[in-house]
Amino acid sequence: MNLTIIAKKWFDGANGNTYHSVRIYKKNIEIAVEKIAYGYGEGYLQTAHQLLRDIKKVRLGYSEWLRSKTFKKNLVLVDDVKRKRDL
Repeated sequence: MNLTIIAKKWFDGANGNTYHSVRIYKKNIEIAVEKIAYGYGEGYLQTAHQLLRDIKKVRLGYSEWLRSKTFKKNLVLVDDVKRKRDL
């Protein structure tokens, strides 16, 4: 499939919550976006998986998808940002 998954994570220190955004590209064309979602750790991967399921690009369950050869061909870029507006 060769996708590029770009995630940004932001920690809300005032409330102790972590949020992320996810953008998915195929051949430099944006095919899915989640502007802001709650989730810490690698929650952005679960969000990416759900976005791909929603647009019918993935049929596998989350754990199966992570172990698949298809997932390993993807480029995943993650960045921590300091401000919510940078998500």
